[in-house]
Amino acid sequence: MTDTHPVAIPDPRPPRRMVFALTPLADVMFQLLIFFMLSTTLAPYALVPLSAAAASDAPGAPPARDEAPSATPAPARGLIWHVAAGRIREGATSHPIATLPDLLARHVSDGIEEIMIFAAPDARTQDLATVLEEARLAQVPRVRLIPRPGRGMAGGLAAPPASEIRP
Repeated sequence: MTDTHPVAIPDPRPPRRMVFALTPLADVMFQLLIFFMLSTTLAPYALVPLSAAAASDAPGAPPARDEAPSATPAPARGLIWHVAAGRIREGATSHPIATLPDLLARHVSDGIEEIMIFAAPDARTQDLATVLEEARLAQVPRVRLIPRPGRGMAGGLAAPPASEIRP
């Protein structure tokens, strides 16, 4: 028998260099950017004022021209409440709904300007209605009911803007 050897035929084309295409990567990045822009809600915490007028200024009075602005701003006159089933949480303190008139009277006498209300998942409709009615009776200047993120319009992609209720 004769030995057979495979015959190698050389390829006349030059070796091809691999290239990395950036177009699909850019397409994916734009799709991710659009997705996160539509699914993120920034409105509730963007409504919280970060600074206020100087403490020496009276409300509604024009600032004095001769005085330099104060270095320390006065604390914002707004509250953030989380309403749950039968309770209101204000910071780390929790109050029963029954004490709401006294709580509101104290805050109104302190010069509160706004209350932002977040509804907890276990909050009942009657709890929210009670808080809104008591705030109206106490003549709170502005109350905002903030929706939970992801529970808004457009299939849960974005929350609707906060509802403003004025007495």
